[in-house]
Amino acid sequence: MDSSIDFYHLRKAPMIKDLLIEQWEEFKEIASRSSRSYAKGQIIYIEGDVCESADFIATGSLHVKRHDIEGRTFMIERFKMGGDMIGANLLFSSNAIYPMTIIAETDCTIVSIEKQQVLEWCQASSDFWSPI
Repeated sequence: MDSSIDFYHLRKAPMIKDLLIEQWEEFKEIASRSSRSYAKGQIIYIEGDVCESADFIATGSLHVKRHDIEGRTFMIERFKMGGDMIGANLLFSSNAIYPMTIIAETDCTIVSIEKQQVLEWCQASSDFWSPI
């Protein structure tokens, strides 16, 4: 298991805080294999990328930026460890495309859970999918 993942803070995410014990153990196993690290300033998703997973912020923070037609950049939203996640709102959308660019605000680690796994947990527990 990846010791760099802060499971205590990660467990605060609304989507996973009510996972059954077996599901939580499965989540930790998946997290160990699917975590990705990004350096400050690195692009995580660029506007137009397809959303294929629900991503939980395990460490650090991210920000969402949008560029207007004149080339100006606006920070729209900030996500941080301790419960924030990205992609879940897009994952089952008819248009699962990131509408904005997501950048690592600090060095960070993200745990990605693929759509099929999210769907399985949703089918197993109504508590899981209620925050989606």
